[in-house]
Amino acid sequence: MSQEKAKLPMILAVFLASALVAAAPAAFAWTRTIAYTGVNATSGSPLTRIAFPSDSGSGVPSGNSATAIYVDFNTIGGTVATNASFQACGVAYNGSGGGCGAITTSTYPASASYDVLIGNWIGTGSGYDYFYVLIVNNSAGALRPLGIGVTGT
Repeated sequence: MSQEKAKLPMILAVFLASALVAAAPAAFAWTRTIAYTGVNATSGSPLTRIAFPSDSGSGVPSGNSATAIYVDFNTIGGTVATNASFQACGVAYNGSGGGCGAITTSTYPASASYDVLIGNWIGTGSGYDYFYVLIVNNSAGALRPLGIGVTGT
């Protein structure tokens, strides 16, 4: 199978996940989906980090005005459940502030797709803040990050 055909199911899954976020209640003023096309997250490997471009200190779209963050991933190809942790973080451009939301850890059955709401990052209000989501595979199960979906006001 060509590499392009192999990526098709992943692209379709990210599209469907972004459609779910886009269909969020009208209370959300904006949504943004960031696709991830890197390697699978495996136990013992370096942390997977998905960056969120923040265009301003507030408004549309800005990590500082994010109200909900979702991690999209699947465990397809695995034969055992996967225990994974997710955390959203914000850092000031000069390292002087920001912080991480609560860590979300759970076990996910094999061969399924997920869209998991996680704790919000903490920004400083600056247009230069840097935002990202950390993904950690805590077990031998399959974990394929697909991206993140962020909504805001």
